Amino acid sequence: MLHQLVGEVKTGNYTVARGNDCSSPQVPSNLANSTVVIIGHSAGGAIVQGYPGEYHDVAAVVQANYSNQGSGPIVQQQINNVVEPALAKGEDYVPFFANRQQCVQFDIYQPGAVSQVEKIACDPANFVLTPAGEFTGFPALEQENNQFIKTTGNIPVLLTYGDHDAAFPPDTTQADYQYWVTNCQGCDVTEWSEPNSGHLFMAHTSLPQWVQEVVGWLASHGIS
Repeated sequence: MLHQLVGEVKTGNYTVARGNDCSSPQVPSNLANSTVVIIGHSAGGAIVQGYPGEYHDVAAVVQANYSNQGSGPIVQQQINNVVEPALAKGEDYVPFFANRQQCVQFDIYQPGAVSQVEKIACDPANFVLTPAGEFTGFPALEQENNQFIKTTGNIPVLLTYGDHDAAFPPDTTQADYQYWVTNCQGCDVTEWSEPNSGHLFMAHTSLPQWVQEVVGWLASHGIS
């Protein structure tokens, strides 16, 4: 699906909503751009990590708060306590958090958090159910990523990690970066650590620094 989306952005062969939401009447787009950068956070990071090595059709890749080389105990804790019981019932869409406390423990590094954003992000009323395949398909995706990393070629990759990410703590992120360095010979891969940030880096005061780092890194690679 991501490959299809990248192709549509490059060609402009897609439709846009005429009104304020996606249920509005659709009209053909008149906007295309041959330079496409993909960015993925958390499970989205797993999706973008192997993408350039498989499709080779993007200008750059930015990964945020994910490691293909393991995760923290809190990830398996949430899967065991919340996800697995829902999967056992045959549910197609499953919860990842049961309450605010679980969300905060998983996503937030309190010293660097923006309290107003944290309250919104971890409000149970705002929780969105997750497709079951995001969990059942992970083992195969991780194996695919490890192989496709090796064929990334000259597409630049920026790996960004939260320095206090409970889901993917420093030992796992360093293993992730080292895997890239060891297995992607000649690749252009850069590592950057988000200061005072937890897994949900968008809810922390260092977000502007992350944006500056990404923009500056893209500019250094001729992408503006």
